[in-house]
Amino acid sequence: MMAAMMLPSSTRAGRAVAEVSARTDARWAGPAPAAFAIGYLAVWLMVGLAGAGVLATGRAVGVHPGGRAVAAGVLLAAALYELTPVKDACLRRCRHPVGLVVTHWRPGPLGAVRIGALYGRWCVGCCWALMASFFALGIMSAVWMAIVAGLIAIEKTLPWRRVATYGTAGILLALGVLLFAVPDAVPGLTIPGGGMMSPMNQMSP
Repeated sequence: MMAAMMLPSSTRAGRAVAEVSARTDARWAGPAPAAFAIGYLAVWLMVGLAGAGVLATGRAVGVHPGGRAVAAGVLLAAALYELTPVKDACLRRCRHPVGLVVTHWRPGPLGAVRIGALYGRWCVGCCWALMASFFALGIMSAVWMAIVAGLIAIEKTLPWRRVATYGTAGILLALGVLLFAVPDAVPGLTIPGGGMMSPMNQMSP
């Protein structure tokens, strides 16, 4: 699910890989974007498995992360991360993948896989907090899956980078405050370990 949400926003990097491949070794121009996607998705797969492992380990030792306070805390932490220099540095590289592709290019499909993995690392640095917000708001909610995926795409493509990040931070901050104060006002909300908090969850798969 995480990989599916991230892949659409990586199309610009995929096109850059295809263009560089066509100029350097036309034999691999066709499969290069697919090889890039394999490397990119492999990084997000590892992130997802790591997160699942942490949760499973916590449950095994009797620690059950969940509840409204934890979910609201995740949202507030994600809002703060949006304003950090680390987020800004990662986002700049995600928004301008051509430099990464040209600098680290290696010929052949393995080179495209490597570029995908490198780009995936920057995307993890850019978007891990938004993904954590998705978990906090309701991992099984199609509403929040679409909203978070939209925020990721806006941050990566909107011409005004600062407007996108500050806007996203404001949205996360507002959601965190609402979750503390009036959780029923947050649509499609499922608190991890706390069940459904809003009637709109009835529409979520």
